[in-house]
Amino acid sequence: MRCRSHWAATLALLLALSPALAGEKPPEKTTAEKPPAEKPAAPKSDEAPEGSEGAKPADDPALARVLAALDKSNRAMKTLEAPYLQKRKVRISRRIRKSWGVFRLEKRPKPKGMRILFEETKPHRLKLLFTDTRVVYHDMTSGKVEERDPRQGGVRPSELWVVGRPLAELKKGYAFALAKLTEKEAKLYGAHLILTPRSKKIRKWVTEMHVWLGKKRAIPLRVKLVDPRKEWQEFVFDPAKLKVNAKLDAKLFAVGG
Repeated sequence: MRCRSHWAATLALLLALSPALAGEKPPEKTTAEKPPAEKPAAPKSDEAPEGSEGAKPADDPALARVLAALDKSNRAMKTLEAPYLQKRKVRISRRIRKSWGVFRLEKRPKPKGMRILFEETKPHRLKLLFTDTRVVYHDMTSGKVEERDPRQGGVRPSELWVVGRPLAELKKGYAFALAKLTEKEAKLYGAHLILTPRSKKIRKWVTEMHVWLGKKRAIPLRVKLVDPRKEWQEFVFDPAKLKVNAKLDAKLFAVGG
């Protein structure tokens, strides 16, 4: 799927699809990087990822409380709409690339399931729709539309997204740790979670996911994804404009028509 460069990585990340579908190759370490003396073992349980300074172990009561609050808010969530700022940092550039748009999520009864829409409004006009049976990229400026079946990759998009999913499902895919909030973060967020993917397929694209939860409601307000090259992309949602369980018109999810 050939989409604009800053979305190509997101597409591959969320779906863990083959490079041919995503239009990019999985990140690889460059020869300039020194390999670690000993390869760390993948977490066997919900333990803190190695190198996560200040992270608390999985049996910590504080982590248990945060995860319980996240589970409660995710289970209660039926729809979500929020403006977002997307940031992306790559090794070949010092500049942080930015884009703005609206994120929408809707849980539908089975067999339809969850659908997720990123609608970028600046600097480009495009839509990226994810369901368990369709992935559609629509460049609204050129009119170009591309569609793929995510089942070819063996992973459902809803399995790879943190927002709106019950904790029992999330634990199947990730190990959890609780990181210490900085003084600045503590003014904005209630908790900082670090998620480590258990699947080797997903770890080819992302080695850590950082999730900052709201203070009043344990809803992800900031999500940062780090890949094997230490490049990263981040989504920041505006809490003042967050709409939870508001009715979403089906036309908002219309893509390619």
